[in-house]
Amino acid sequence: MTDAADIYRDALAKHRSGDVFGAEKGYRAVLDSVPDHAGACHFLGLIFYSKRQLDYAVQYLERALTLCKTKAVFFNNYGGVLMSLGRHLDAKNAFEKAYALKPDYPDALSNLAQAWLLLDPHNPGSERHLIRSLELQPNHLDSLQRLSRLYINREQHNEAIPIVLRIASINVDNPEILHQAGVLYGCIGDIDHSKQYFSRAATTSEGKDVWKWKHLAYCPPFFEDETSIESYWTKLDSELDAAVGESPHYNWRTLPNDGYTYSFNLQHLNRCCRKTLEKYGKLFSPSFPFDRPTLNPDYNQSKKKIRVGFLVTPGHEGGFLRLCAGLIELLDPKKFEVALIYNETTEKKFQDLFKREDLIRVPFSWNFEEAVRNIRGSQCDLIYYWKVGADTWSFYLPMCRLAPVQATSWGTHGTSGLKQIDYYVSWDKAETPFAQDHYTEHLFLLKTVPCYEPMICQTSQKASRKELHLPLNGAIYFCPHRPAKYHPAFDDYLNQILRRDPNGHVVLLLGDGDVGKRISNRMQRRIDADCFDRIVFLPKLPVQEYYRYLSVATVILHSPVYTGEITSVDGFLYDIPCVTQTGELLIQRYTSAYYDDFGIAGPATSSKEEYIEQAVKIANDAEYRKSVIDGIKRNKKRFFNNHETVREWERFIIQAVDQQYENEKRPPHSVEPRPETF
Repeated sequence: MTDAADIYRDALAKHRSGDVFGAEKGYRAVLDSVPDHAGACHFLGLIFYSKRQLDYAVQYLERALTLCKTKAVFFNNYGGVLMSLGRHLDAKNAFEKAYALKPDYPDALSNLAQAWLLLDPHNPGSERHLIRSLELQPNHLDSLQRLSRLYINREQHNEAIPIVLRIASINVDNPEILHQAGVLYGCIGDIDHSKQYFSRAATTSEGKDVWKWKHLAYCPPFFEDETSIESYWTKLDSELDAAVGESPHYNWRTLPNDGYTYSFNLQHLNRCCRKTLEKYGKLFSPSFPFDRPTLNPDYNQSKKKIRVGFLVTPGHEGGFLRLCAGLIELLDPKKFEVALIYNETTEKKFQDLFKREDLIRVPFSWNFEEAVRNIRGSQCDLIYYWKVGADTWSFYLPMCRLAPVQATSWGTHGTSGLKQIDYYVSWDKAETPFAQDHYTEHLFLLKTVPCYEPMICQTSQKASRKELHLPLNGAIYFCPHRPAKYHPAFDDYLNQILRRDPNGHVVLLLGDGDVGKRISNRMQRRIDADCFDRIVFLPKLPVQEYYRYLSVATVILHSPVYTGEITSVDGFLYDIPCVTQTGELLIQRYTSAYYDDFGIAGPATSSKEEYIEQAVKIANDAEYRKSVIDGIKRNKKRFFNNHETVREWERFIIQAVDQQYENEKRPPHSVEPRPETF
């Protein structure tokens, strides 16, 4: 026995020093002598765990537990192996036993919290256990990392920041942690601190040059007033000029993982973004060594079918399928071949959705170089990007010139700012006579709305105010917009509406994150107390719950600086009027164009005073409200499932590809005439 004890001590020492081979040999020698040695079984199981031989690891750890059920560390390590096997419930039970044996065991508390998170992300016990673990051991790295991820997943960025900074103080100059701090500060709109941490991350030995300017990817989702917006915008343009002036050259193959695109929040600031977005394009375009592909040389003579690609990046499939599926299905098969281009991880979302027999599927991988080669190899004549700039992939893919003609439309809310996108396809009713000035792309106008809207039956989502815990009396003014759309100027609109309608209530879909709280606090400071008391703030809602709240609305209020395209259509589905204020930019004209097409005057207003008057009138004048609703009912049937939209897209595709064919026949430096000039 003395010899076995000496061998065991020697094996432990080797294990601690990193001599895994010698430790394994020693543990086996102990078990040859003393088969029921629990410690040797346990540590031999850990060696198999380190080798990722999980079945052997489980075998030896379970053997150790049959021999000794009083050591918390045995249960804790056994739970870790079970977690790696995906046996989360069994792992939770093992961690609970470790915790019961040793309530002041930080590892067990941290691991138990992780198991609970995997089983139920909303379990409040996870946060409680992680905090307790850190009380016992303030620098417990696993607990810090898990708590930061928990807060990030909940979009509690303010809570995540001090945790990440504590991790950074332990892992000094770790570029990934400094980068994460930059991301978090960017998410809360603290651009100065975001810049500081991205710069530090970039200058570490393993940092990346592109991180130096990554704070330019962020626009605060909240502003206190219009002066702060102006200050931000001026600084953004100045720093973009500085970044472009450095003429950086990046590795295009890794940019989707390391780089950035512009913030969607820029569109919410009541400004034309063209010149600013073009600077983002200038910053990255020189890193992409791609020429425009050419069409089939015999295109005009052969009269071959035009191959049209519809490209969507992960996370945006919902809107894409809703508004593009009809186009994909109905484009004339005698004239067009259709390619559906999507990331291979979203394959299931597209299974069994299309009846079109000639549909070409072009899934691409997360390897950017391989994806570019695959998509270019599909030899599309024209690619329609559902969104450009919504994520890094949709921003950088067009720079690779995947087709001779590239286009986008309303999925990209306004110009992309990219010279590689040839056309922006819009609706003549939604654009002003001088709208071309707002676009880097050539503006091509359809004679009908560019989105193929299906008639969605939402009757199953109808609800009552009582079951939604909303006021039973008075008008419900529903604002179902993302928090960044609540421009500071909108506060007084809401205040004036509630002052004129003392029985009305405003319902805002602000979510339950930090931004929503800041907007609520701003409104409380700027809106009369008796009016503010009649504002209902909703948390983030699942889609079906959103429709239930929509179904009980009296009127939908759009932000005066950014109207809602899908929100308007959702309202029409329920015959609920929207009030909007028309501006110069497309994003301020969606709803106005719908009303123009319907022949309904009134709800699309041109001033703040008219907006407030229309909102209160629709909500309280029954006869007027009925006239607006009747107009919606009469006209919406021709608006949904509109085959004219398909024919108009066919007209655009043919003209755009014909024009490119003509351009290819001209000398390289000749001027390219465009179809459909304003």
